[in-house]
Amino acid sequence: MSEWMVKRLRAGLSCLGQLLDTVDTRWLEIGISLNAYALVWRTYKDFNADAESSLFSSSNEWLILGTTLLSYIGLLLLLLFPALLLLKRILRSNPPTETPLYTTSLLVVGVHTALSNYTGLVDIVVAPLFSDLMLRLWHWSAMISAGIAALAFPLYIATPLPQRVQTRWSVLFLPSIVASASASDITLLLEPRKASSLLSLGYVFWGMVIIPAISFAVVDIRRQLTGSVQLFMPLAVVSQLAMSVMALGIQSRRVWADSVGPANAPLLLGEMAMAAGAILGLILWAAAAAWFVNAHVVAIWLRPRADWLSTVYPVASFTLATIYLARIWASSTALLSARVLIAYVTTALLAIPTARLTRRLTRSARSSDDQPPATYGTMESV
Repeated sequence: MSEWMVKRLRAGLSCLGQLLDTVDTRWLEIGISLNAYALVWRTYKDFNADAESSLFSSSNEWLILGTTLLSYIGLLLLLLFPALLLLKRILRSNPPTETPLYTTSLLVVGVHTALSNYTGLVDIVVAPLFSDLMLRLWHWSAMISAGIAALAFPLYIATPLPQRVQTRWSVLFLPSIVASASASDITLLLEPRKASSLLSLGYVFWGMVIIPAISFAVVDIRRQLTGSVQLFMPLAVVSQLAMSVMALGIQSRRVWADSVGPANAPLLLGEMAMAAGAILGLILWAAAAAWFVNAHVVAIWLRPRADWLSTVYPVASFTLATIYLARIWASSTALLSARVLIAYVTTALLAIPTARLTRRLTRSARSSDDQPPATYGTMESV
C-alpha cells in the first residue's frame, strides 16, 4: 500500500473517530426538532390551502422546499443514529450518558414524527404505494411505545431518589402520545377499513397514557424550582396530548362520517369524535398555554441552558396544537397566535446553534490567549 493511501486511510479513521465522539442523544434531539419544525410548516400550509378566507392565504415554493429539506435532514439523522451508536459501543468503552429506555423513547418519537411528516412530503399518487410499509412500521413502533409506557411507573418506583430527580420521566410517555397523532396522519393513505382500525388504536394509545403523562408532567413541574429538569418539557407532553386528540377528531369525522354511534346515542360517530376532540383539545391547549407563560416567568430566575429537545420541540408541539385549535374552532385569534409561535420557534431554531457556535469560538479564543507565545531560538542557543 502506498504512503498516500496510508495517509488517506489514517485521515478517514480520524474523521470517523471524531464523528463517533459526537454520536449521542443530541442527534435524536436535533432530528426530532427538525421534523417537528417541518411538520409545523406543513400543517400550517395544509390548513391555509383548505381555508376559504383570505386570512389564511399562504405559502410558496421556497417554503415547501425548505420544509422538505429539513424533513429529510431530520430523517437522515434518525436513520444514521442507531448504526453509528452501535459502532461507537463496539469501538469505544465509554459508558452511555443516557439510559437505554430514554434513548429508545427519543428514537420512537422520532420515527412517529417522521411518519407524520412523510404523508405531506410525497405526492398523493405515490404515497399509498408505501402505506403498508408505513402501517407495519407504525405497529412495531407503537408496540415499543406501549412497552415503554408500561415500564415507566415500575422503574420510577425502583429508581433511587437522587437518580429519580434527575430523570425526565414524562418523556417516556411521549412515544405513545405521538403514536396516536401519527395514526391520524397515516389514515390519509389507507382504505376506509384499515383507516378505521388505525383510528381506534390511536384513541386507545391516547387514552392509555393521558393520566400518567399528565401526572408525571405535574411531577416535573414541581421540580422546576430546583432546576433539575428542562422547563419546557411538560409543555411538550400536554401540547402533544391536545394536538393528538384534535387530529384524531378531524380524521374521525372523515373516516367515520357514515358510522352511527351507540343505540342510546344515535348520532354520527364521526361528529361525536370531532366534538369530543374539539372540547378536550381546547381544555388541554389551555393547560399548555398556562404553562407556556409560567415557564417563561420561571426562566427569568433559573436561566436554564437551552437545547433542541427542551426548547424547539416543546414550542413546536405547542404551535402544532395552536394550529389545530385554529382549524377546529375557526379562530382568527388562534391563527394569529400560531403565526407568532412559528416566528418564536424559528428564532429558537436559529438561536440555539448560533449561541453554541459563539460559545465554542469564544472558548477557543480564550484558550489560545491563555497559551504562552511560541519561543524561537536565540543567538545564545544557536
